[in-house]
Amino acid sequence: MDAALKNIDKLTDSRFPLVHLDTHQVDHVIELFQRFTRINGKAIYLWAEDDGLVRLDAGHIMIPRTQRVDHLLNYIHATKHYGVYLLRGFGSHLQKDSVIAQLKRIVSDAKTIPKMVILLGEDISIPSELRPATVTVKHVSPPRDEREKVNQKVS
Repeated sequence: MDAALKNIDKLTDSRFPLVHLDTHQVDHVIELFQRFTRINGKAIYLWAEDDGLVRLDAGHIMIPRTQRVDHLLNYIHATKHYGVYLLRGFGSHLQKDSVIAQLKRIVSDAKTIPKMVILLGEDISIPSELRPATVTVKHVSPPRDEREKVNQKVS
């Protein structure tokens, strides 16, 4: 397993319920998580507003009724299983009181049912109510030619 996948393994093994993965290379990060879940089988999901929630190792299967933010957060809260949820394009929703309240419930429940919500993107403003439960991880990608070498090894 290469260094990037080892870092994802460490992150997903941690008990942080809410993570801001600060990156301008969201597509690249999603590809890394996709490779990671194929290797170890962890339940990792990706959400985008137009697509809803999909499990990365079965991307053709969408979780029903998860396009809307409130439905997505209710689904994450209600699930009784471990999961990592990558949320793409979610930053603007963090200004809504109802979203903050739902995320606080998920964070609180993560003490008994481990779940991790990862907010993907840069310049995401974490509301003060969520900051104590949030860790920010800065993604610094290797130069393009090094990434291409790694991708060629995987192919």
